[in-house]
Amino acid sequence: MKRTLLTLALGLGLLTANAQWMVTTTINKVTTIAGEDLKPGEVYDLDVCPGTKTNSINVTDKLGIGYQLDDNFVVGIIKTGDLFVRYILNDKLFAMCEYNYLHSSDDKISEHVVWGIGYSFPLPNNFYLEPNYTKAEEGSFNISISYKI
Repeated sequence: MKRTLLTLALGLGLLTANAQWMVTTTINKVTTIAGEDLKPGEVYDLDVCPGTKTNSINVTDKLGIGYQLDDNFVVGIIKTGDLFVRYILNDKLFAMCEYNYLHSSDDKISEHVVWGIGYSFPLPNNFYLEPNYTKAEEGSFNISISYKI
């Protein structure tokens, strides 16, 4: 038992000693409608009229952590239950794939795969601004921020 724990501790230590970890998130615009979550019989008591739309920025919906396996591959998981893989084409350009494994087994796998391409602009202190384009059924342009540890 001691040997197993020592081997596990040594393995984790070696894994993190020269590892390139990254924390990433996508900046989302969230639109909410005041009073849309009311249940029958509840009274809306905030200072905004029911039905009023408000927009806000959310940076925690797609928060994820990744591990760089080698010079070209990063694998990770996102808070929403998506697994992601990045293939780094050169210093700044990357291709990516996200797969939501929390779907019904009746669905086609291809319905839950998102492909994309992005570009990484270095910022101070190991931060990166990453505009990217993803395509599932419809394409979308996203802005991500990542931090490499």
